[in-house]
Amino acid sequence: MEMRTGRGTGDMHSSSSGWREGSRTFASGPPRRALAKSVPPRGWWGCAWRHVASRAGMPGRTMSWCGPREMMGPGGPSTSTLQVLGHEGRVEMTSKHITLTKHKDHKKQEGCVCRHEVAFDDPTYPKCAYRPNGYNETLSGSVPNMVPPTSKRSLYEVDFTERMSEGTPIQADPSARLPAVMAKFKPTGRQSNADKKAGGGRKEIENIDPRGNPKAWHFVGRNYKDWHLPFAHEYHHIMPDEALSAALEPKEAEFLMAVGYNMNHGKNVIILPIMRDIAYALMLPKHKGWHRSYNQECFAVLSSLKQDLREKSDGHGITAENAGDLRGDLESWQENQFFLLVQFGRTTAMTKRVAAEINKWRGA
Repeated sequence: MEMRTGRGTGDMHSSSSGWREGSRTFASGPPRRALAKSVPPRGWWGCAWRHVASRAGMPGRTMSWCGPREMMGPGGPSTSTLQVLGHEGRVEMTSKHITLTKHKDHKKQEGCVCRHEVAFDDPTYPKCAYRPNGYNETLSGSVPNMVPPTSKRSLYEVDFTERMSEGTPIQADPSARLPAVMAKFKPTGRQSNADKKAGGGRKEIENIDPRGNPKAWHFVGRNYKDWHLPFAHEYHHIMPDEALSAALEPKEAEFLMAVGYNMNHGKNVIILPIMRDIAYALMLPKHKGWHRSYNQECFAVLSSLKQDLREKSDGHGITAENAGDLRGDLESWQENQFFLLVQFGRTTAMTKRVAAEINKWRGA
């Protein structure tokens, strides 16, 4: 196993901050391709990478840590705060609170403050399975605060087969928002050993063209169960675990779990397209990769909620007695944030004729 960690507030390539592997320090840091999209802003984030070799038929994976400097101890970042990247580089889990999920009774607990269950079919921890939870909520839920009332599934179940007359407003003309040709999606990240041996490079994913079938993007079959059907998408946590991990101490997280707060509940999830063309067609924000800026916004929100709680509790912070208040505040914020993200996507599409991007969101 290889472990590299980085410290310091400045140049990630400097010998003063360095990158360590065992007892040796490397001034050059990890490979440039690893840093290309991961270099943290000066003075705010620290990162760590760990590569775990393949075994028992499972592909090797890269584990990376990134978080605010407040989370970094004198010896650098805690190695319990990690992103685990699985097949094709998809994130499997990331949190310093992962140990809370190892409790023998966690399957019975209502609360969870860590993304750790990625399976859609037959998950080990059903209450923590954010993808099926988000799927079911989308099937039955309504967009909070939306006038007129709008179901969540209607955000995706759009009929693109009808062509409107010239001059129809873009929000009322779905077919006009589609590209002339549907772009293909090529997954990024680490390939499995099996794919490497097979050769031929990465397989391109074809998004389903909805022009010939009014129900092409409906919740039928494996649509939204497989990550690339009917188009490449992510189940986005509205309050992400990166922010929870950064803002909550383990004991605070435990209190929040004890009162039933579950970040993997369907109401804390919104399905977002990965491709820009699809996002514009649906008038939803585009989601691809790690959303550092959005995480920072949410970290600030959670820190503010904690401060409000501290002021109401004579400076005591989160306790077993007041954790329920924080849960209520968080869940109210999440519901309103769902509405704001939908509005962000629609407003950007209507005014700029482009897709909004989750990492360009401001005002969380």
